[in-house]
This record gives sequence, C-alpha cells and structure tokens, in this order.
Amino acid sequence: AVLEGIAHESDGTIKLRRMMVAGRIIKPANEFKAREAAKRLVSNLGFVEALSEVSCSNAEHSEADKSKRLAAELLSIIQE
Repeated sequence: AVLEGIAHESDGTIKLRRMMVAGRIIKPANEFKAREAAKRLVSNLGFVEALSEVSCSNAEHSEADKSKRLAAELLSIIQE
C-alpha cells in the first residue's frame, strides 16, 4: 500500500518518505528471503510501472530528485 498512487503524490516529502519505506521493505538488512518476497510482491501488485513513472519524472526540487533516484534504485533491486 505504501506505493499505491506514488506516481501521483504531489507532496515531495510524503513521496520521499513513502519511497524510503518501500526501500526498507524491498531491501531489508541481511534478510534475503524477505527481500525476494518483497520484490515479487511489488511486481505482482503492479507497482513496477509506478516506480518507473517516478524514476522518469521531472525533478522540480531536491525531494523530487531524491524520489526519482530512489525509484530508479528500487527498480534496479527489483530487477536483480
């Protein structure tokens, strides 16, 4: 649910915080099984497209740029 509507979130701070939560879920510290399950879940729920949209969006301010870079990083983790 943390990624639901992420591509359309207008508040940069909220978008960044939600992306950070998603990152911690997808890439927990030293938890291979949890990471793999999270990657499958994000893909199965169709959030790869939302992350892709955020990663390709225009960065109007520093938080938008951070969200854009984080979305790109999350996509690379999911595609590993």
